[in-house]
Amino acid sequence: MARKGPGTDGPLQTALLESTSAATTRASEGQKIFSPIAVFLDKYRSQTTGLAPHLLRALTALSNDLASVAQQHFNTYISIKSTPTTHSKASIKKPMPLVKQPLPNNRLFSRLNSNSAALKEV
Repeated sequence: MARKGPGTDGPLQTALLESTSAATTRASEGQKIFSPIAVFLDKYRSQTTGLAPHLLRALTALSNDLASVAQQHFNTYISIKSTPTTHSKASIKKPMPLVKQPLPNNRLFSRLNSNSAALKEV
């Protein structure tokens, strides 16, 4: 099988270059979005050394959770393909509808079923 010369790009080489370029762009955009959040968390944590130990533990736990969520969002953001030709309408997920939780039953009285054992004892 003959190889192409260094001046010509085949379809795989072109696809690789496009993917690399898109990934670099997404990583740069992600850095612009998430870097201020990281700077804020790092700066705030470094300025709270005077807190009581129990407050410092709570702040550290919150900061670690926020950092973890930000890292997940960053990873998701940079891993999404950015070329419009790769997205199809079928691959776009619709958001899940919110499910209403039933309210707690705080009534003082309740209705009994006509077959209830409590009514038979009366």
